Amino acid sequence: MDRADAIALLKELVSLHLVQPSLIMVKKNADGSSSLVIKVNGNIQSVRQFVAEKNLAMEENQKTGYFIIFEP
Repeated sequence: MDRADAIALLKELVSLHLVQPSLIMVKKNADGSSSLVIKVNGNIQSVRQFVAEKNLAMEENQKTGYFIIFEP
């Protein structure tokens, strides 16, 4: 996804009250696309379902609590 899509995705997650992020980053990937990196306070299962419905992928880092949402 591009940067604008990542920001729009974040706005949608917040407006739907699925997340209350305590950390937000838009990370530029090696291929020029962007990923949304967030530390989420909220219902993670709802976030997983939302991401799947948008045909996106999500990786979870159990150590840091960060979630990375990106286009597969």
